[in-house]
Amino acid sequence: MSVEEENVNNLEDDLWESIYHSAKEDKQDKIDKFQELRRTYPQHILLGKGGVKNVYKSYDWKTKREIALAVPHETADNSNFDEFIHEAQILGHLEHPNIIPVYDTGYDEENKPYFTMKMVEGVDLAVHLKEKKRDSEFISQVPPLLDIFKQVCLAVSYAHSKNIIHHDIKPDNILIGKFGQVFLCDWGIALRSKNDTQPPLDLRIKGTPGFLAPEVLENKDGESLDIYSLGCLLYFILSGRVPIENKSNIEDYLKELISDNSIPLKDACKYDVPESLIRIYEKCCRPLPEDRYQSVSEIIEDIDLYSNGFATKAEHASFTRALVLMYRRNRLIVNVVLASLLTLFIFTLYYLNNLNETMTKLEETVEELKKSNQQVKKEKETTEKYAARVVEEEKVSQQYLISMRNAADSHFKDRPEDMIKYLEKVRSLSPEDVQTRFKLAKLYVSVLDWRKAKNAINDLTPIIPKYSKTLSDFVEKYSEQDINEDILYKMVLDSRKMSGIFQGIYTLLTTKLLNRNYSINKKADHIKTFFKLDTGAEGLIYDHEKQSMEIKGANIRNLNYLVYLNVKNLKFTECRFGSKELGLSNLHELDLRTSKVDKFNFIVDCSEMRAIYFPESFKSIHLINSTPGCTLFMPKAQLKKNFRSFKGTIKFYEDLQE
Repeated sequence: MSVEEENVNNLEDDLWESIYHSAKEDKQDKIDKFQELRRTYPQHILLGKGGVKNVYKSYDWKTKREIALAVPHETADNSNFDEFIHEAQILGHLEHPNIIPVYDTGYDEENKPYFTMKMVEGVDLAVHLKEKKRDSEFISQVPPLLDIFKQVCLAVSYAHSKNIIHHDIKPDNILIGKFGQVFLCDWGIALRSKNDTQPPLDLRIKGTPGFLAPEVLENKDGESLDIYSLGCLLYFILSGRVPIENKSNIEDYLKELISDNSIPLKDACKYDVPESLIRIYEKCCRPLPEDRYQSVSEIIEDIDLYSNGFATKAEHASFTRALVLMYRRNRLIVNVVLASLLTLFIFTLYYLNNLNETMTKLEETVEELKKSNQQVKKEKETTEKYAARVVEEEKVSQQYLISMRNAADSHFKDRPEDMIKYLEKVRSLSPEDVQTRFKLAKLYVSVLDWRKAKNAINDLTPIIPKYSKTLSDFVEKYSEQDINEDILYKMVLDSRKMSGIFQGIYTLLTTKLLNRNYSINKKADHIKTFFKLDTGAEGLIYDHEKQSMEIKGANIRNLNYLVYLNVKNLKFTECRFGSKELGLSNLHELDLRTSKVDKFNFIVDCSEMRAIYFPESFKSIHLINSTPGCTLFMPKAQLKKNFRSFKGTIKFYEDLQE
């Protein structure tokens, strides 16, 4: 602490001592001063009773607001007002969100003191906790209760910073507002830890059994008393009871406390109390003050560590415990890493196993060849020549089939019916070719030819049972339904869930759906869904009237959907692009300013383009020169040689800004 701060604190302590002694020595003079502030507050509804006061719901006519009015008990007289006035002065000295503020203080017409506070409607913590069932599922309710406990700790920590000890922290003195506010109340027996060396009231053994620290027997004072009470409060929150029960008499309670007959927190609960919270309680309630937390801020720090999944300082966690907590905090990441390692390990084993089998077979073959005798040498040579010729013919045949299948993909890509006719001819040339048969089965499903699809699937089931089962389930689900837009939409979504080998079904069904004549808004919703499935991004904004679309944060691979929405103006925001050509032939305006683009290979056939906005930097560009009506917008620094033959207009961002 700096010298300046120490001087301020000493001045504050001297002022407090002066107020207290002046009140003790000349009470009548104080009464005269308070009577100058006399004001009448109507008493309405009794809200509660404290150690020395009753609290009523009242109304302040000057500020036009409801207030809480505190007055001494009915049986109190002038000689018993010190404790009441003491609490008002304590509260006036404390300004904290978890301590109810004092608005006014004075004497009424009968010369009885009063003070007013902020009006807070709610219940005390004891009543609040009665609604909680402490069963095996209570652990789920612990976090919000710990937040209440933390707010009480914050209030106590603040009071300690003002050298004030509460002395009576318990559930009955903690108010829970109906909007979740938390207040620490009843400061009637609170003391200044530095200047109140001889208390103004008989407070040597005052407080509540179950929450008193052992050192009260020795008339000791200090922050450790409140720290012990906070530990008992945490015990009560977690278990619904105090460590030593059925001892309403302070003397009996202290005897049990000295004998250390408290019930362990773990035994007092019907659920598995986290070990971290047990250690926090135990450190708060250790018999010797020097073994406890040395400040309430240390308790708050441990509560925050527990709430955030870290080991508390009180538990002195082992390396294993810290490792377990780290796993719980990063469960998803760790599980993904472990799953990846396990998958890699399995694939490695599978590869090594296959390699070992292959090597074994090769060794066996070599051994058999060594055992062959010279008598079959010529026959062997003849056989090898024949086998080589057969293999070569088989290779030629397979290459021919592959080229025919590839031709089907390139020539009949958007005409599935024509592709079916072509592949049926290919199948007639090689009836045993599984790939052709499998491709036909998928095409039958795509064009909704259920009869042919079922026959093709049945033929393939003995050969490729896994893939056949997937197709069979799909056909079984939809073959008996009347196909409309909604059913077709479900079919598209289901086909998207199948493995990548069935991607063609998803593509063809999507085309079939979007080619149907139905609401453009509904079609736009479908396209948003497909866009999210294909890119993983949700940023697609479509305006039908303006024929515009904005795509955000996506990895763009295909824009064929745009043709179904007649998009003219397209803006990419923070997108990435592959090298594949995109369908942009109908666009009028393309905005790439906020996207990262290195190469512009994807801009092909932009004959109707009127404006293209380039990003701040890019490496190279390829544009066809058939857009004389197009305007290019770019920074001056990016003007390249390959723009020299461009027939349209080039404008620079720097000129536009000027």
